[in-house]
Amino acid sequence: MVVSVNNDIEIAKGKRLTIFGTLNMGKNTSIKVRAGAELVVDGGIITNQCGLTWKGIDVHGASNQPQIVPFPSSPQGKVVLKNGAIIEHANDAITTLDFQSPNSAGGVIEAENAIFRNNKRDIEFYKYNRHNLSYFNFVDFKVDTNYRFPTIKPRITMWGIKGLEFTACNFNTQHPNFLYQDDGSIQAQNVLRFFYNQSYEVPLILPDSTAPQRLAAPQHLPSLADVVEVKVYPNPARDFVTFEYQIGEIETEASIVVMDLSGRTIKVFSLSDPEGQVLWDTREVSQGQYLFVLKNQKGVIKSGQVSIIK
Repeated sequence: MVVSVNNDIEIAKGKRLTIFGTLNMGKNTSIKVRAGAELVVDGGIITNQCGLTWKGIDVHGASNQPQIVPFPSSPQGKVVLKNGAIIEHANDAITTLDFQSPNSAGGVIEAENAIFRNNKRDIEFYKYNRHNLSYFNFVDFKVDTNYRFPTIKPRITMWGIKGLEFTACNFNTQHPNFLYQDDGSIQAQNVLRFFYNQSYEVPLILPDSTAPQRLAAPQHLPSLADVVEVKVYPNPARDFVTFEYQIGEIETEASIVVMDLSGRTIKVFSLSDPEGQVLWDTREVSQGQYLFVLKNQKGVIKSGQVSIIK
């Protein structure tokens, strides 16, 4: 059974949506799993069947609340993938944040015997203040020749996360533009760095693996702009703007600079950590459009625009 949807899907608190067949998401649509809601993909597929891409799943929660309370009383949203469930062709397959609420990063992901395929990024974990109970058991993270994006991101990114379990997971890239020797995959970079405090070398033996793998140097390295991430929320904003950033191993000093449309500097945030967030108090600035750039001593890496309303 195939169901096609051309609008966003929102699962409200206390509700559960279970997908057994194929859900065909329209271009640039998303699924929002609100705090206290649950999305279950039981052997089903969430995809775009029209040769296009969709935004992905946002699972919301509460950054300061526990994850152990069961549905439907939990303050956290949850996504459950099982029995061969597939998520594919999404920009960010699953993100644990409501970008309109900076303290909403408590969503839970439970994946077992599942596949993430040809997503620009598979998992994006935002800062959660407690031990995260999410887990991934026997999950494949794949990129093949049906990949639809011009660039690629790390398969998994994690900012300020404690916990998580990855058991018998496979990272496999078969696209010629992102192909690495010995089945090594730069998409596993953040997992290796977070759990084992290691980065890519030749060879690299994964610790605690029942079948050690060798990761070789990539044939094609992504540009710095592909590695660096800046999220801005809320946008439009009224009283504050959060810049959530990930700058990786930039060797020179980096900063986020906010300017008005004339180019006049309004605020400068110096970035001392490889990832984190900074808060811009906008109560004293006028309504209108503002520009921001993330730069280092070599120049601008990322740029964007934010709207302030009064």
